[in-house]
Amino acid sequence: MNRIKPLDKTPSTTVELLPGGQTDLSAWTQARFKIIFFYRGYHCPVCRLYLHDIQVKLNDFRQMNIEVIAVSCDTAERAALARDEWHMPDLTIGYGMDPDSAREWGLYLSDGRGNLEPDLFSEPGIFILNSDGTLYASVIQTMPFSRPSIEQLVKDMRYIIENDYPPRGTH
Repeated sequence: MNRIKPLDKTPSTTVELLPGGQTDLSAWTQARFKIIFFYRGYHCPVCRLYLHDIQVKLNDFRQMNIEVIAVSCDTAERAALARDEWHMPDLTIGYGMDPDSAREWGLYLSDGRGNLEPDLFSEPGIFILNSDGTLYASVIQTMPFSRPSIEQLVKDMRYIIENDYPPRGTH
């Protein structure tokens, strides 16, 4: 499994967007940072709560000039259900990430259980990218539980920006 170190270029990964279009996750951005929240998919009740918290804090991220996107391996239909049923009208949603791309990012993959889960999906990950598409920091998980709180992440990003805090883990 691949591990991307801070300051490494992140994988060029194109995902579809709701309600249309595409984006390359590692593309240069005008924002100070880009945060990619990889989530398990529509089947995940923990993701529902987590992405709702992101939706609530979107203005805080925008005020700090941070671009935010939530990405899954879900189909367009499942991604639209998540956006609509989870009440996330302002959160940019990317979908259709393939398993090989998830592996390039270093995400863990799980086989679906039962009829509610897709056959294969990625486990959660948070990637904070510099504006040039290099990695600033990441959190990768094997389970849906115990993710960093969004409220704390907002505070941490403020501190990072105000103190010009450097990326760590580069050795």
